[in-house]
Amino acid sequence: MYEFRDVNETRDDVELPSEALNFDGNFFEVEVKGYRTLYVKGRESMLSEISVASKSRNGAYYQRKRYPERYITVGFLLEAEDSETFRESFNRLNELLDVEEKRLIFNDEPDKFFIGTPQGIGEIPTGRNHVTGEITFVCSDPFKYSVEEKEITAGVNAVTQVMYEGTFPSFPTVESSYDEDTVWISYNLNNAEIVLGDSAVGESGGTAEKLVSVSSDDANPLSGVTINGANTVGQDSSYAQSGSLRKYTGLHGDHTLIAPNNWGTGANWHGPSMTFDLGENCKNFKFKVNIWMHMTDNKVDEIGTMKILCSDASGNNLCGSILRKPEEGTFLGKRMEILQGTTVPESISKRTPIICKRGYKAGNLGANWVDVSTNAAITIEKNGGKITFTYPTNGGFTYKQSYKEESYESLSCRYVTIYMSKKEGYTSMAYMGVRQVNFWHLPDDEEESERNMFYSGDVSICDVASGAVEVNGENSPQFGAITNSWESFKLEKGRNYFAVFSDQTPTVKLRYREVYG
Repeated sequence: MYEFRDVNETRDDVELPSEALNFDGNFFEVEVKGYRTLYVKGRESMLSEISVASKSRNGAYYQRKRYPERYITVGFLLEAEDSETFRESFNRLNELLDVEEKRLIFNDEPDKFFIGTPQGIGEIPTGRNHVTGEITFVCSDPFKYSVEEKEITAGVNAVTQVMYEGTFPSFPTVESSYDEDTVWISYNLNNAEIVLGDSAVGESGGTAEKLVSVSSDDANPLSGVTINGANTVGQDSSYAQSGSLRKYTGLHGDHTLIAPNNWGTGANWHGPSMTFDLGENCKNFKFKVNIWMHMTDNKVDEIGTMKILCSDASGNNLCGSILRKPEEGTFLGKRMEILQGTTVPESISKRTPIICKRGYKAGNLGANWVDVSTNAAITIEKNGGKITFTYPTNGGFTYKQSYKEESYESLSCRYVTIYMSKKEGYTSMAYMGVRQVNFWHLPDDEEESERNMFYSGDVSICDVASGAVEVNGENSPQFGAITNSWESFKLEKGRNYFAVFSDQTPTVKLRYREVYG
């Protein structure tokens, strides 16, 4: 009989050496039986490479200095009472080292970290249960960083002082949340400038006009909305408008929804619709709807369809999105697009399945699976002859599907409709409703309409270190000006000055970690 040993058992009563390494959240002394740190090399010094060019006479011309990768070596002792325990401990150590680009935090400096990848363990003596060895970590980024990420909220059209205590420059991240439609925003750090959006457009340029702004949190979100009054909610008689809507509160915490009060009656699909009269014809527009569409956990018998539609003055569907869970026995459904009253064939639309269960993150789902389960932001945008649909994905980013035809250029939107339905004889979707509805009339001039601007509810993140700009989680390099001073936009030791300028007043946060050699 073999004695049972739990090789993953951790111990909290271990006295840690001052230089003990916490790697990827684990102290080896705690996780590996018989392990102990003896010494560490490579933490203190940071070598630099100096480039020079020879002079014809004495000396050389200085060109530049750079810091190469850093190597940190951890010397350790590993001892065990028998060979079986020794092998178990070594296997556990190898398991902990089988990762890449993780944090190294040392016990005597818990407020700072390096990022490194294990290169390997040096040669270990054979035939012994009491050995010493070395683990080498390669830090491709040679600097160390403060564990605490500092955050400063900056005022717009004002200057904010930032005291920076690091010994090397830090490239920050800037996040802006927009409560109003915003054409441009400019960040200035110690006279280095980064501009996002379209700052070249003056007062004479076209601007987006918001025609609809409704939230389920509003006191009366259905005020002025036409119920079951759309000229059409589908391309055939399978869909009947019936029932009523109301504001639901207390869903999943304090959330609210504009959702069916009852589904009415019908021979096939039936349920209520809500229609907004825009008051004018919009050649170019952006229509954004935040929805919930998910079933009760483990109740796969629920079935439902939601349609998000744009129609002309006569009520004809110009474009729209259909989200449908059409059958029992699954957590998933399909999304389809409508163009000029016709559902786009699957061979053209490359339809992406949708997730209809809250929090469903099965490992076999691809990154482009559309997640409409909770507070999904779905956007339909028309610019000239191009219509673009944007959906949130299972991977946390966005999925776009665009269609372009000359015939689309003359189309104008007058009404927008959200239709929710169940199928007769089947259980309705437990959580189907609307959180927010926003509609912007974009400038009729196509060039003006395609300007890069921010809309109410958007969030932009500017990662200065990489020069990347994200808007609502999607990589959006088109928002950055070609003249942006990415390499000069950094915090230096001592007092720094950060200024924000914009045509509106978004909430701006500067985030950074202090950097040390």
